[in-house]
Amino acid sequence: PVGRFDLVQAAFVAGWGSPGEREAALSGLRSAQQQIETRSLAYRLEFLVHEHRADAAACARILDALRESGERPLILHTAYWEVLAHAGQSGEARRLATNEPLTPRDPFEAYRLLRAYSSLDMWDEADRLANTGPLAPGWIVALDVTRARSLIRSRNWDELHKIAERLRGNPGASELVGGYPRYLEAMAQSARGETAAALEGFAAAAAAGIPDATLAQEVAVSMIEAGAPGPATALLKKHRDSQAGNPAFWQLLVRCADVLLDEYTLWEAMTRLKELLPDDPIVENNYAVVLTVRREQPEEIIRHTFTVFQRAPDNPTVVLNHAAALILNGRLRE
Repeated sequence: PVGRFDLVQAAFVAGWGSPGEREAALSGLRSAQQQIETRSLAYRLEFLVHEHRADAAACARILDALRESGERPLILHTAYWEVLAHAGQSGEARRLATNEPLTPRDPFEAYRLLRAYSSLDMWDEADRLANTGPLAPGWIVALDVTRARSLIRSRNWDELHKIAERLRGNPGASELVGGYPRYLEAMAQSARGETAAALEGFAAAAAAGIPDATLAQEVAVSMIEAGAPGPATALLKKHRDSQAGNPAFWQLLVRCADVLLDEYTLWEAMTRLKELLPDDPIVENNYAVVLTVRREQPEEIIRHTFTVFQRAPDNPTVVLNHAAALILNGRLRE
C-alpha cells in the first residue's frame, strides 16, 4: 500500500520536480485516487499541484471529483477562487463564492474564507463573517487594513473613516497597528483639503508608531505622496534596527531625507545602502553625490564618481557629478 509520505513526495515531484519526473509522479497520484484509503488525500495533493501551476480547469476537475464523494473542502474552494481571480476571471470567482455556501469549521478556515472574500472585494460577506465567524482578533484587524487599502484606492473617505473608528474600538487593534487609525483619518482629511489637520494627524500616527515594519513602510509612502515627509521619516526611524538589512527600507528613507533636505538622515541611509548594495551603480552614484554635498573625503568622492563615470560616460548627471568631484580635488583642467 502507498503511504501518506509517499503521496506527499509524489505531489512535490509532480509540482516542483524536474520536467522528466512530473508526469510519472502525477500518474502515481491518480493511481492512489482509485484506492478508498488514499483517494481523498491523493485528490487534495493533486489540487495543490494544479494550484501551483495556476491551472484553473484542472483545479475545477478535482473539486468536482471530491464533490461526487461528498467532500467540499473549504480551503480548496477558496484557493480555486483565487486562482480564477489571478487568471482574470474575478467575476466567475465572485459568482462561485456567492453561490457556494461554505461554513468554516475552525478559525483557520474562517481566515481563509475571509481572505478570499477580501481579495474579491466582497466586503459585505467579509464583514458578515468578521462579525459572526470564529476569527482571531488579529485576523479581523488584517481584514480592516486590507479594506482600508481598497477604500483609499477608490477614494471612499466616508467608509475609510468608519474603518478607522472600528479599529480604534477594537481592544486588540492598538497593539497590532498602533497609529494606523489616525493615519487613515489623516488621509481622508488630506483628500478633503484639510491640510493642517491632516499634517497633525500624520504626526500623531508617526508618534504612536506602527508595529509592523511592512505596513509602516506602506504608510510612509502614502505620507510622502500626501506632502508629509517629516512624519514619514519619524515613522520609518522606529524600524531602523529591524530593517537594518533591507535595502528597500533605506531607499525609502533616502527619499524622505532628499525631500526634507535632511543631510544627517541622508548620510545615514546612503551609508547603509552602500554597505548593502556595494555593486549597484545607482547607489554608487548617489553615495558620491552625498559625499560631494558634505564636502568631505575629496579623494573618496572622486573614486566613486570615476567608477560611475566609466560605466556611463554619456550620462549628463554622471558627468556633472564627476566634474564636481574634480573641482573639490583642485583638478580644474580635468
